[in-house]
Amino acid sequence: MTGARPPADPLQAARARAFRLLAVRDRSRRELAERLGPGYPKDVVEAVLDAFTRDGYLDDARLARRLSDAWVRERNFGPMRIRRELARRGLAPVADAAPDPLAVQEAALRAARRSLKGKAEPADPGNLRRMAGYLERRGFPADTIRAIVRRTRQGELWSDP
Repeated sequence: MTGARPPADPLQAARARAFRLLAVRDRSRRELAERLGPGYPKDVVEAVLDAFTRDGYLDDARLARRLSDAWVRERNFGPMRIRRELARRGLAPVADAAPDPLAVQEAALRAARRSLKGKAEPADPGNLRRMAGYLERRGFPADTIRAIVRRTRQGELWSDP
C-alpha cells in the first residue's frame, strides 16, 4: 500500500490536522481545541493553538466580527441571537463584533417583510403577533420590534420600496 505515512511527531501531526480543519471553515480556539483534543495530548494541542494564534491563523475577535456581520446581512439575526450564536461557537462577545445599529434595523425590516410576505392584511392583529414573535426569535430587541409593529399598523412599512 502506498500512501502518505503519518508523521511520527505528534506536534507536526496536530498542526497538519489543524490546518485541514481550518481549510474547511474558520473555527474558534475552543472549537479547534475540541476537535484536536481527543487525538493529541493536551500540551500538544495548546502548543498548536498558541502557535496558530501567534501566526494569525486563529483569531477569535476577527471571527466574531465576521460572523456577526454575516449573520445580520445574510440571516437577518438580531443582536441577542448573535450573542447566543457566538457563545455557542465559543466566542466571547467582542465589543467591536456588535453589528452596526443601522444594519440591525435593516435586517429587522427584511425579516418583518419576509414574515408578512403574501399576507393580504399585514396590519391584522394575528399577523402582527406572529411577526413580533418571529422577530423576537431572530433576536431583535423589544424596542425595534415595537417600532416595526407601529410602522406596520400605520401602513408606513409597506410603502417603502
